[in-house]
Amino acid sequence: MFKLIFGGCPGNLIFIDIDKDYPITFSEGVEEFWYLLNDLADKTLSLAKVESQQHFKIKPEGWERIHFLNKIELADDKYNIESIKINKKINSKEADLIEKASLNNQKRYSSVLARKRKDLLLEGTIEKLEKKIEIDKKVIFEPEIISIHDELKFLTKRIRKSVEFEKNYLKEKLSDVYRNCRTSDAIFKHDIEEVLSDVDSKENEILNSLKIEISSKSESKPSSLSEIDINNLINMEENTQLEFKSSFQWDVKNKCKNKSLKNEVIKTIAAFNNTEGGYLLIGINDNKDIVGLENDYSLSKGKQNKDVFLQTLTHEIESKISKEFVTRVDVQFYNLEGKDICRVKVNFGNEPIFVKEGNDNEVFYIRLQNSTRFLSIRDAVKYIKQKWK
Repeated sequence: MFKLIFGGCPGNLIFIDIDKDYPITFSEGVEEFWYLLNDLADKTLSLAKVESQQHFKIKPEGWERIHFLNKIELADDKYNIESIKINKKINSKEADLIEKASLNNQKRYSSVLARKRKDLLLEGTIEKLEKKIEIDKKVIFEPEIISIHDELKFLTKRIRKSVEFEKNYLKEKLSDVYRNCRTSDAIFKHDIEEVLSDVDSKENEILNSLKIEISSKSESKPSSLSEIDINNLINMEENTQLEFKSSFQWDVKNKCKNKSLKNEVIKTIAAFNNTEGGYLLIGINDNKDIVGLENDYSLSKGKQNKDVFLQTLTHEIESKISKEFVTRVDVQFYNLEGKDICRVKVNFGNEPIFVKEGNDNEVFYIRLQNSTRFLSIRDAVKYIKQKWK
């Protein structure tokens, strides 16, 4: 795995000066750098597009991957802080045990004291494992939901890695505790096996609970979206249930009408219906700047206002999805900083919907983290069976 550490905005070219910049870690030289960027990031993983020897562009999949890696890093940081707190608490309890034993004329390295310290260390490990899965679920996946299989597989791998680390930690700590204790090797071996067995039991408990929780996600239909203030929406980051669009038809870069932009809006609306519901804000760019709808208004031949904009949006939904679906879409307009923006609210649908594209072809879209993705026919059938049981 490699990690991108540069700044930049989606869609912008990024300039590389090999002598000054080092945007990919773990590269030992220029040749390895270009291999990672060109052969892996571009050709194999399709995360970036190399434009020249000095410029490359991060693809949407790349930004999605960076976003995901940042969340993993945040989860690890939060867990490390909690782990340190737990270790300090256990160490304090252990020191109290030793002090009380001394006051009671109990030998520092007695087998009784050793087993009390063993129970304390096990208590700390159990608490750390519970904290690990709690933080991973909250920071990495909530409120976003990827495929049920991938979420379970990812979290399982994370908790098993932590279990392995904690078991090695316990072996090392208990070896120190029992080293000078007048206890037979057989008793020491028995106690070690008992502790490791308890850790394994906790691992199974966590994973079984996780399977049940994730299974319930797939079986239960999402509830209706709660009403969120427009300013709060703008302050949020794009996710499974929130998307920003600069315009409906106006191409900001080329300063002209672009019909394909309408399709992107319809795809997002359909994906919200098919996933968890969501909010689409039109007239706000990815940097959360209020662009407004004035350029979209200027494309109409008659009146240039939000009524015409709404008619155009409604017509597009009717023609690309269905007339019936229009009644399930809540469209509101707001004036912020003297500019109109459009908020489209879509609840999770009672049934799956498809987007008509070209020669009677219909495509099924879902939200995957902060992007809209289409599913193949086979994957769409599996997804629909799971989502609308």
